[in-house]
Amino acid sequence: MGLPCLASDWDESPTPVKKNEPAEATGSSSTNGNKFILHGQVQHSDKLPALGQSMQAGSNFNPNSIPQAKYASSWFKIPRWFAGTFESHASTIEYMKDYVSGRASRPHETVSSFGEEMYGYQQDSHGDIWHFYVKSGSSKTEQEGHITVNNIDWYGPELVSEERVVLRILATSLIVDKRSGIIVDSFRREDLKTYEPIGNGVMRVSYTSKSFDSHGLPRDLQNGVSLHRRSAPFQPINGDGRTQDYRQMFKDYLSNEGLSQLSP
Repeated sequence: MGLPCLASDWDESPTPVKKNEPAEATGSSSTNGNKFILHGQVQHSDKLPALGQSMQAGSNFNPNSIPQAKYASSWFKIPRWFAGTFESHASTIEYMKDYVSGRASRPHETVSSFGEEMYGYQQDSHGDIWHFYVKSGSSKTEQEGHITVNNIDWYGPELVSEERVVLRILATSLIVDKRSGIIVDSFRREDLKTYEPIGNGVMRVSYTSKSFDSHGLPRDLQNGVSLHRRSAPFQPINGDGRTQDYRQMFKDYLSNEGLSQLSP
């Protein structure tokens, strides 16, 4: 499923800054809830706020330093070609840069990597499809001698139009030594993913991923591309079977935005 959209407790929501290595997407802005979101150029941040001392290398890892999940009601309309469940099986790395050494390369290396993404939760009375990010997410993976803790700080739309969709993701990773419980590395990553339709049920996804050290300075950059094919059509999701009633949340959102005429 799609990842969550929120501003975390760690810092205020980041604002993209014009600089090099842009993932470009242009358009005029719109504030009308009945229209697609359109922003100007979408580019990587030049730098990010530093992580707190409790998340710096050398500190003892404290699980309580990971922010609690935040629920939100952030809905946005998406084009029909973007709705449904999509699978990808490989990606091609096109460009890499190490900011510390200054070295850059264009490997054009294709790697196998399965992924599945779902977009579209509700449909309004006009038949338009809307997407909703549920909450922040954390995950933990174990390797020999280390634990990696990942937390999504922000995942949301930068541009939504009939021609393309651009999403921006900001995540934080902590590498923790299993034996001592000490953080041995921490960094943040900002991803920009541009989705464009290229055929019936097929999207071209261009990504650019930039990582930053714990002080917020750029560390490395990687650009690539993959093809995503629709594996299942859009179907409204009215709830998660546990606590979330997406249908009611969508109705509440439309009411709060003065768009009750679109309520399903």
